[in-house]
Amino acid sequence: MKLHSFAVAALAAMTMNANAQVPCHELESAIDNALKAAAMATATVARDDHLGRHTNRLLEANNQLQVINGNVILLTLHKCPMVRKTPLNPAVYSSEAVKCKLAEVNGNGGAPICDMQTWKGLGK
Repeated sequence: MKLHSFAVAALAAMTMNANAQVPCHELESAIDNALKAAAMATATVARDDHLGRHTNRLLEANNQLQVINGNVILLTLHKCPMVRKTPLNPAVYSSEAVKCKLAEVNGNGGAPICDMQTWKGLGK
């Protein structure tokens, strides 16, 4: 609980600069990128039952969800309009993430499907 309060206070302090322009579209983009990163973190295609790696993937996905939370707070503090009409769910990008992971497993990590900027997501 203390960490959450500290994070909110830090985000509020960052918004106090009256001279700064509010980059609402950049916050939306950061949320979308974090959703994609969370999808990549949780996408598994190989039979990897190593508990440590699984835990690390979940921690990485959780970190991305915290980034999303911080950006949503900033959107609210700046009174930005919510452009997104779909829920903030990394599963939106799960199909592309799994395809990218398959390409990586097959030795083609630089495949076009791994370019997150081209990902459309489900229901978008």
